[in-house]
Order: sequence, then structure tokens, then C-alpha cells
Amino acid sequence: MITVGALVGFLFLHAAVIGYFVVGRRTEHRARHIAIPAVGGLIILIVLSQAAHPALIVGAAWLIVGAAILLIQGRNRISTEADSGS
Repeated sequence: MITVGALVGFLFLHAAVIGYFVVGRRTEHRARHIAIPAVGGLIILIVLSQAAHPALIVGAAWLIVGAAILLIQGRNRISTEADSGS
């Protein structure tokens, strides 16, 4: 059984591939680097839509906790760099 966290991780991976190749302009094959990850992301979204409701709630809670930690660490890093003059 695949967990909601793993599926969300793979969904972010597909988004990162699009961002890396298309937004970063690292390829001449933009259509390919949009279409293939988009199809994969769509399949993952379909599978996630079939997940149990409690699993989705717990997964969303963990996503919020992770985003909050990332935000706090980013703010701490910025204030540390400002204090050191970098």
C-alpha cells in the first residue's frame, strides 16, 4: 500500500521536473518536459482522490507542519545572513 505522503512527494517531484526544465529553460523539448510530468501528476491526483478521507486529513496536516517549518527555517536563515553582513 502506498502512503499519501509518498504520493504527494511524487506529485511535487513532477512539479519540480517541470520547473527545472521549463521554467529554468534547460531544454529545447518543452512540450515533452511538460506533457510527461503532467500526465504522471494527473495519475497521482486520481490515485490521491481515491485515498481514505482520514489519510488525506493526516497528510494535509503533515504538509502544513512541513511548510511551517520550512517558513521558519527560511526566516531564520535570512536573519542570520543579515546579522553577519553576507
